[in-house]
Amino acid sequence: MPGDLGRAVTGWTPISLDVEDSSLISVDQRGHVRAFSQDSSNGLNLIWTYPPNKKKEDRLTGAFHPPVIRDGFVLVTGANGYIYSLNKSNGSISDGGWRAPESLGVELPRIYSGIAIDEASQLGFVPDDTGTLQGYDLNTGKPINWTFSASGPVWGTPVIEDDRIFFGSHDKNFYSIDTATGEVDWSFTTDGAIVSQATISEQLVIFGSFDRNLYAIDKYSGTLRWSFEGANWFWAPPTVNGTTIYAASMNGVLHALDHNGNHLWEYDHKEPIVSPPLVTNSGIVIVSIEGKLTLLDPTPQDIGESREKSSLELGANGIKSPMIQQEEYIYVSSQNDTLRKLRVSGAGFNQIWCYDLDEEQFCD
Repeated sequence: MPGDLGRAVTGWTPISLDVEDSSLISVDQRGHVRAFSQDSSNGLNLIWTYPPNKKKEDRLTGAFHPPVIRDGFVLVTGANGYIYSLNKSNGSISDGGWRAPESLGVELPRIYSGIAIDEASQLGFVPDDTGTLQGYDLNTGKPINWTFSASGPVWGTPVIEDDRIFFGSHDKNFYSIDTATGEVDWSFTTDGAIVSQATISEQLVIFGSFDRNLYAIDKYSGTLRWSFEGANWFWAPPTVNGTTIYAASMNGVLHALDHNGNHLWEYDHKEPIVSPPLVTNSGIVIVSIEGKLTLLDPTPQDIGESREKSSLELGANGIKSPMIQQEEYIYVSSQNDTLRKLRVSGAGFNQIWCYDLDEEQFCD
C-alpha cells in the first residue's frame, strides 16, 4: 500500500499551507490533524489538534494526500475511510463541520486519495480502495445520488475541469467522468496500474503509469496525443511550468519534455521519487523517498552535469507527500513525522526549522 510501497497504511504525513495567514495543517502517522501558526521569528505554534481527546478510535489512521483548506474549513481524507470537514479556527466537527459517511463502527474501504473540489457544484469527490468514486455536498457532507465504480483501486486524487472528473485506476484505465451524472465521457487503457494524480495543461491530460510510460491524452476526446517511455514506473504527478513538463520516475530520473512530447533533458537523481517536482524562482526542486533534496537548473537545453546546483541530505526517510512552496521557502514532510521549513536560493538550501510531530518539539 502507499504507506511504504508495501502493506503499511499509516499515511504519508501530508501538509498544507493556508496562503492567507501562513498557517500549516499536518496529519501525522497516528492520525492526528494539527494546525500551526507561524510567527515573524520563525516560531511554530500549535493552534489545535483533532481529535482533541487523542482517542485512538477517533483518529484518522493517517492520510496520504494533503488536506484542502477552503472557506474556513479543512477537508481531510482519512486512511480509515472517512472524510472530515474541520472548522479551521478550532478543529471542530461540531462547529459547522462534518464527517462522512455518517455510519460509525463499520469498517470502511481505505482511502488513499485526496478530495477533489468542484466549486461550481459545491461538491467534493473522493475515490476509495475499491475503486468507488463518491461525491459529497461540501456544506453538509451528504452524499450525492450517483457513484462510479472502476474495476480496481483508485489512489490518485482526481482532477476536475470543465465539468469532468479525471482520474486513473489500478485497473489500468484512465477515466473522464461527467460531474453531473457519473457517466463515462471517455476512458483510455494503458498496460499498467495508474496510481498518481494527473496534470492538465494545454488541453492535455498528462499522467504516468506503472507500464513505464508517460501519457498525454486529449482532454475532450480521450485520444492519445503522445506517450514517452521511461525506464521505470511513473508514480509522482507530473509538474508543468510554462511550456515544460517535468516527470519523475521510480528509478530517480527526472525527465523534461515539451507539450509535443519531445524529450528535452533528463537528470538522474539515483533514488526513487514519489513527491512531485517543485518549480521555484531558484530552480527545480526534487526530493527522493530517502530524503535527498536537490536544486536543478531549469535551462531547457541539455547542460549535462552542471544541471545540479545544490543538494542536501535531510536524513528523513519516507518523503512521498508533495512539497509546499511559499515565496523563497519550501516545506517538506516525511513519514518519520518530521516537518521542515527551508529557504531556497541560487546557492542552495538553508534549513529554518525542523519539527517532530511525534515528540511535539523542534528537532535538528
